[in-house]
Amino acid sequence: MLSKKDFPNIIRTSRTITRKAIPEDLPKIWTWPLYDWPWEVFNCTDRKRKSAGTPLWWEQIDVLNRCHYTVVLSDTSDVIGIHAFSNIDWQNAFIGNMGVRIRPDFCRQGYGTETLKPLLSVVLARGIRKIRLDVAATNVWAIGYYQKCGFRFTGDEFWREHSGNNPEPSEPKWQPLLPNLKQSNGKWLCRHVWMEITV
Repeated sequence: MLSKKDFPNIIRTSRTITRKAIPEDLPKIWTWPLYDWPWEVFNCTDRKRKSAGTPLWWEQIDVLNRCHYTVVLSDTSDVIGIHAFSNIDWQNAFIGNMGVRIRPDFCRQGYGTETLKPLLSVVLARGIRKIRLDVAATNVWAIGYYQKCGFRFTGDEFWREHSGNNPEPSEPKWQPLLPNLKQSNGKWLCRHVWMEITV
């Protein structure tokens, strides 16, 4: 049966080091700059952590069925990314979900693809048979990124309460997102889709 020790401890690229997360990484992530609209829901701030009352998904680095990685710059050791595998079924070699964050001021510079693709390759080579994730259908940038890394749609989807700012349908900036948002019982819901890689 697989376990965390079968996952790589460190992966290097020309610009980065991706290594298993340690507690000392968390305060550095809390102080990241804020994401712009419509990605403000992804902000990893200390204020958000305290208001939640329980650790957020990216803080749960010691949970048995999780394996989290931190991306740091090779030249400065600045923490610029998180790759977090969750809901891992070690016996059946299945990763049930995962999350990714790249520090806002390092987005759209290739760091996500540069670090996730080799990490996925090693994890799959060491015995994982399937990796699934869900992503908001409004987040077309993330969907394209996951497709670059080898993920494909499964055809499954679900609706979840929208956790960002309430949509304003009359505002032009919301128009492209509205097909994947709906109101139900006074709340806005967002459509999420499942993607996966299989061996």
